[in-house]
Amino acid sequence: MTDLNYFITTILMSSIPINNMKRFYTFILLLLTLNAYSQELESFDFLDSFTKDEISIQIGISVNYGVDLYKIRYYTPDLNGDQHIASGLLCVPQSQNLAFPLACYQHGTILNGRDDVPSNLQGGYTLALVFASYGYVVCAPDLLGLGDSPGIHPYIHAKSEASASVDMLYATIEMSEASELFYLNDQLFISGYS
Repeated sequence: MTDLNYFITTILMSSIPINNMKRFYTFILLLLTLNAYSQELESFDFLDSFTKDEISIQIGISVNYGVDLYKIRYYTPDLNGDQHIASGLLCVPQSQNLAFPLACYQHGTILNGRDDVPSNLQGGYTLALVFASYGYVVCAPDLLGLGDSPGIHPYIHAKSEASASVDMLYATIEMSEASELFYLNDQLFISGYS
């Protein structure tokens, strides 16, 4: 999110009354336009596949679906608003004819270096895998400065964590529409911890 986008969002979310509906809709249109450039899927690669039985054995309880894992690369703004590549893990339930809800799982603190992330099948990716095995298409962003993203991770920086997560959600929707490897319904769930 650019500084201008952040400023507009702050205005819209503040207690400043907006008396003119035309002005309000102009702000909304501007906000959507400024946000649109961020969500661009760069690429996706198949990583691995787990059957229902493999997941059940790994976690010790029965699950509903096998899961296919993809690494997604997408564009998101850095702390200066410049577009950079970010990466994340996408976990997709194995089903050819169902539309699933979209979920975003933000991993906890990474202690073992920039490569200890979900898209490398490390860094707590198992929870995203489990969510998917119960019928969610799960995005697990690596976050800025981790995985394929250049630079240093801005630890506990809410704005960049939020933008990387939202941009991965948009990239996942783009992937769904372009590839038809999976289908999404209109539900969205967000989870995470640190």
